[in-house]
Amino acid sequence: GFSDAAVKTAIDKGAAFLWSQQEDDGGWKGQGERYPTGPGAMAIYALLESGVSPQEPKMVKALEWLEKTPEKMVYCLGMRANAWEVANRTTNDKYKEILKSDIARVINSTADGSFHYETGGSPRKGGDNSTSQFGLLAMWAGSLNDIGIRTGVWKQCMDHWMRTQSPEGGWDYNKIGNKPT
Repeated sequence: GFSDAAVKTAIDKGAAFLWSQQEDDGGWKGQGERYPTGPGAMAIYALLESGVSPQEPKMVKALEWLEKTPEKMVYCLGMRANAWEVANRTTNDKYKEILKSDIARVINSTADGSFHYETGGSPRKGGDNSTSQFGLLAMWAGSLNDIGIRTGVWKQCMDHWMRTQSPEGGWDYNKIGNKPT
């Protein structure tokens, strides 16, 4: 097995690497213009969960970058929501309003409990399971931060996952019960 010291050393090494990738503006390089905050939100989440304080100066800068960088992609909003939730644990809910806003955008983008890549516009049906898991991650982060999410939305999501489960018990990227959507 691994010793506590070995685990701590590995976490510290990973955190050092993530910090080495931080840009001067406090963020991390995105995946082009389409996913501007995704990699940064994941790095922030990982650093916070590894024990970095939201009040640490580099993290303050990172959270400021995350808040001011516009985002419309469900993948990124799902990760951002989880970063906000962790940061809120020790900041008296400093980021709760931005968390609420991100979650509302995600929830308002679904018409059937599944999620497409982008938020905005009218609620849509028939999203894929890859993106839908990040929509659920956003909702989960909100529920951990006492943000009320309507029971009907949870039911729509549950119905989506039940409807898209294959007979073998798993889920494909974009199939409904073994039939392409």
